[in-house]
Amino acid sequence: MKSAELEKYSFRLAFVQLGCPSYKREMFENIAALPSVNINLFIGDRHPSGHAPNGDLSGLKHLLIRNFILKIFGLQFVWQSINKHINPRNYDLIILPEGVLYFSNYLLMLRAFFAGTAVGFYSHGFNHQRKESILGQLLEVVRRLVHRRAALVITYSQTGADFIVRSNPAMAGRVFVALNTLDVNSIHETALSISRNEILKMRTSWGFSLNDVVLAFVGRISNEKNPQFVISAVRELRHEGFSVRALFIGDGPALQELRSCLLGESEDVQSSIKLLGRVSVSEVTPILKASDISVMPGMTGLAIVHSFAVGVPYVTIESPLHSPEIEYLISNVNGIITKNSNQSFIDGIRTLIKNPELRTKMGASGNLYALANLGINKQMSGFEEAFKYVINSKKCATPA
Repeated sequence: MKSAELEKYSFRLAFVQLGCPSYKREMFENIAALPSVNINLFIGDRHPSGHAPNGDLSGLKHLLIRNFILKIFGLQFVWQSINKHINPRNYDLIILPEGVLYFSNYLLMLRAFFAGTAVGFYSHGFNHQRKESILGQLLEVVRRLVHRRAALVITYSQTGADFIVRSNPAMAGRVFVALNTLDVNSIHETALSISRNEILKMRTSWGFSLNDVVLAFVGRISNEKNPQFVISAVRELRHEGFSVRALFIGDGPALQELRSCLLGESEDVQSSIKLLGRVSVSEVTPILKASDISVMPGMTGLAIVHSFAVGVPYVTIESPLHSPEIEYLISNVNGIITKNSNQSFIDGIRTLIKNPELRTKMGASGNLYALANLGINKQMSGFEEAFKYVINSKKCATPA
């Protein structure tokens, strides 16, 4: 859709999120910059387990709302205090966070129905983490019913969109793809501007040299990401004579456990691994540029996009927990997906250490893929198409 088509309307958008981690900030800023789109952003004050915490929200126009979270038998029930803040009649489209157990959504959907206001969801599309159990299947049935009651669904990936339409044919024509991505062009330009001398300074500050092969683990440190695999890789590969070191960029519920695990290693391994803690998205770019291989031995997400934008190959494992971004990784082309075992993960890293030309080739391939397919303009075009659908359905849009 051409942006100019939106200029004919004053499009009133309410966007509700459980939280806003740092990587989503840019998305909301770009939506707000679309012509004639007036967005009100509602962000939850606390996150359920398994969700990234809020990043820096200063300067981002939003309203912080209360999230009430109750966990029973492994299920998380969420009530957001959005209904007292949103009058559906004041909006053309309300986008809600998808979750069968997010009960505040149902009340707002009912109010929006009587107001004649469109409601949509911004969704993974395919629930990679769903459990193959009777309860899990029941939740999926409810999810499909909720989708059918919505005006539209916007998914993170084409795979997610295809899954929704395949499992719920009534949604055909009402599913749009707004890639979950980063501003890869900006990241790419920043990475190009980082000099070899700057890389040397960073590595020296970590106690590393230019001759070391540096592994970078970027993301929340949690058990489903198997961070201890990286420690095992450093231990085994250094024992084999490879000058391998590693960085952990992020924090999370398993950080203390990782520290304890590291204390049990030899002095050589301990000095070869640095825990940098949580840093901003902009700080991740130079760290990745100063690294050789981006690694994630567990659930994978936007770290793939960031790594590709910098030009660093990505190594991960087969896992049912991966987020939709895993579809960007083509194994043995722009990275490696190994079998789900510690040893297979180490073998994949060893392959790239022993073949620096292959490492460079894969990094370049990932970079080209990101620039061609994962730009922020692709994400925005998906949102624009969804907004155009609402306008053309004559559900709500008001002429400017």
